[in-house]
Formats: sequence, C-alpha cells, structure tokens
Amino acid sequence: MDIVKEIKQDGKVIKIFRDVEVDSPQDDDAFGKMIYTSTKYLLGGERLTSEELDSIENNVDNICLPVYAYVHGSVQLNTTGFNCKWDSGQCGLVYTTIEDALFEFSELEVTPPITRED
Repeated sequence: MDIVKEIKQDGKVIKIFRDVEVDSPQDDDAFGKMIYTSTKYLLGGERLTSEELDSIENNVDNICLPVYAYVHGSVQLNTTGFNCKWDSGQCGLVYTTIEDALFEFSELEVTPPITRED
C-alpha cells in the first residue's frame, strides 16, 4: 500500500494509508436502514419505488431522516443537505422503527415517555 501522508512529531511517526478494501457500513448490522428511489445510481441500502418510500416515511411506527445526495464526479451523501441546487437533492431516507430504537437504547431514560396516538 502507498502512504498517503506521513506525519512526524515528538519522535513519533503517523502513517496514513488509503484503504483499498473498504466495507460498506450497511454490512455491519447497521442500526438504520437506508432506502432510495434513484435508478441512475447505486447508493447503498435498498432501491424502492416512490410509493414504497412514501409508505415507510408516513408509517407512524418509523423514525426517519432524509438522505441527500450530491453528485458531481462522485457521490456524497448526508442527512442535512448540500448547498448546490443543480447537483444535489433528496434521494431517499434512513429509518428505523420506534421499537428497534427503544430496544437499541433501552438503557436510556426517555422523558417524557414516548406515546403513540392511534
């Protein structure tokens, strides 16, 4: 592997290498599930129709965050958006169920308790 950067300080050496075998964070039992509608790009997660995505987003048992893509030579994703009206926009969601969130964070005290109105 080629060294990307080498830093020497206080008699110590830090070597930074490029990881050529990067694993997807989605492969490590990710807490949230990413879904998207793009047919032009593979964005990770699962490709769904707009109707399927809307159904998940509007399900009161789900906690959702929007996922935005910036496509300009490469693809960058985040949940807060980008400042480019031409090469960016919302492409999907990352979500989990309230039940899974409560299980995952069971040691946390929720005040006030989460209640659901039917």
